[in-house]
Amino acid sequence: MKNYIFESFRLGFRNIEQDDLPTINQMNSDPEVMAYFPSTLTEDESKNFIQKIKKHDEENGYSLWAVEIKETSEMIGIMGLLKINFDSNIEGEIEIGWRLLKEYWHKGYAVEGANRVLEYASEKLGAEVIYSFTATVNKPSEQVMKRIGMEYISKFDHPNVADESILKEHLLYKKSF
Repeated sequence: MKNYIFESFRLGFRNIEQDDLPTINQMNSDPEVMAYFPSTLTEDESKNFIQKIKKHDEENGYSLWAVEIKETSEMIGIMGLLKINFDSNIEGEIEIGWRLLKEYWHKGYAVEGANRVLEYASEKLGAEVIYSFTATVNKPSEQVMKRIGMEYISKFDHPNVADESILKEHLLYKKSF
């Protein structure tokens, strides 16, 4: 039995380690997985990504976690909570995010895991509100937001996305506890 930080029915959540680089790199370098991000990431960028996640956890007591199928211990992606760090009226608030290897899409893992992360945020961290945002064109993530009970707030132009990009316009959702 793995020592998970928390679990859902099928999933276990644990800290991300440097040993997770092959899986994280596979995910971050996949054009389909990264279709709604400005670009895919190189292996070095994925290494830096892991370091940022670990630093965020040290500074805040939460971050993105490795998500595994409990029955097989297969890592299927990452999911968790981050402080919003771009210039906006929600800067410093907490956002929920998820990214799964494409072979695990359409199996209910994103909704199951995100619901459990929200529960953890409320019960263990005392969060009163959690935000989520995505590019307007990212309908799959928007559907997850709706299915986990998040409420649509508004559209906004993401300040860190190029003006000419189809990813510039974002949707903002929130969940209050």
